[in-house]
Amino acid sequence: MGNKIIKSIISYTLLTSLFLTGSGWQTDGLVVYWYYPFYILIALYGLIVFHRIHKGIAVACLFIMAYAITSAQFGFDGLMYSLKQVLNLFFHTFVFYTFLQHEDYNFEAIFTKYIRVCKIVLLLGFFQIAFWQLGYSELFLLAFPYLRDTNISIRFQSIMQEPAIIGLLFTPVIFLSIRNLFSRKSLLMGKGWSMAFIIAYLLTFSLVAYIGLAAALLVFHFRLTPWRRVFTSVVVVTVIMALLFASYAFIPSLKLRIDDSIAGIANDFTKEEVFKSSNLSTYAALSNLHVTKRSLRENPVLGVGLGSYLLAYERYLPDNMKSYSSLNNQDGSSMALRLLTETGMIGAAFFMFFLFRHKAGFNTSFLRHDEILWIINAGIFVMIILFLLRNGNYTINGKILFLLLYYLTNREAANQKIVRSNIQLNPALHDAD
Repeated sequence: MGNKIIKSIISYTLLTSLFLTGSGWQTDGLVVYWYYPFYILIALYGLIVFHRIHKGIAVACLFIMAYAITSAQFGFDGLMYSLKQVLNLFFHTFVFYTFLQHEDYNFEAIFTKYIRVCKIVLLLGFFQIAFWQLGYSELFLLAFPYLRDTNISIRFQSIMQEPAIIGLLFTPVIFLSIRNLFSRKSLLMGKGWSMAFIIAYLLTFSLVAYIGLAAALLVFHFRLTPWRRVFTSVVVVTVIMALLFASYAFIPSLKLRIDDSIAGIANDFTKEEVFKSSNLSTYAALSNLHVTKRSLRENPVLGVGLGSYLLAYERYLPDNMKSYSSLNNQDGSSMALRLLTETGMIGAAFFMFFLFRHKAGFNTSFLRHDEILWIINAGIFVMIILFLLRNGNYTINGKILFLLLYYLTNREAANQKIVRSNIQLNPALHDAD
């Protein structure tokens, strides 16, 4: 009993750290967060109790290290930046792989615990909106004083740094919610919770969340729909596009971001009158897009070196823009921009290969366990797409955990498929079980 409680405390503390990140302490090429001491204890626990790592993951880590050293030599020679980032990636990989071993690779149990943490964040978010609506926002801020440093408002933000992070971290649960609302029988949580998560997602008024919802609906719709059923697919896509357009037309904050982005792309964003007329979110995205474009002209193949984005930012962004704002100068504002800048076309291509290679397929013959594996994998697939669009930090908010789950759920799904095929070929195997 005592061991079970300790096991749960470790798991829930680690999962909570994905949401309560804080702003961290900036260093050259690396940000240090409050939970690192806890992660160090998890790593020591892993070394003592498990002292092993999956062979495929170990090979991937070695490949990343070799690629990072090579790209650093051909890029800005920021070898120390690259080594720090490699160490950061390896550290998080070992910590989260230890967590998976700690949970005995029980992906359903892990996802269930994640859902419970999301439910707490969800309820706190509804309390936040209620307090703001009733004029008692100060009470909420007394409970969570660190939120004073954010732009928290009536938008659904809960205890996160900004609503867009809800749009990122709720994605797997949103995908599950969509599945539950379009199915007769619910999985892992009821339809009431599923609807509550969708409502909260919409109340973020975040472009990231709205793109995530649209992408999740499309992935769910096309899980089985044959491409020859063109009419049905056209209707679904048309409805989703109409909803996105309605969001643009009737939500001022979304319209502002989209309009500023279009204006910035259509004009020379480095001109002072253009970038100063943009909102800060758009400025962060387009200023880093400028850095990436300039970097690819000079370092298209291998990039400037893993962890060296800050060097590219300092070199390629005009001084008047840097003096105006240096938002996301270390993470590129988007993981896609950062990957292209730091690892070049080859590194970005390897990542995209990983993304599509390990996307699990759906089958109508799925048993409950098989479908849960698919839900986790598909939900994380959408989540990774959103990370590529919005969040450039390689490890914050548990990105490594989600990448590990994405890879391992696909492996487990493939193994289950082989087992089912063997049973169909030799029914005696099922009788033996």
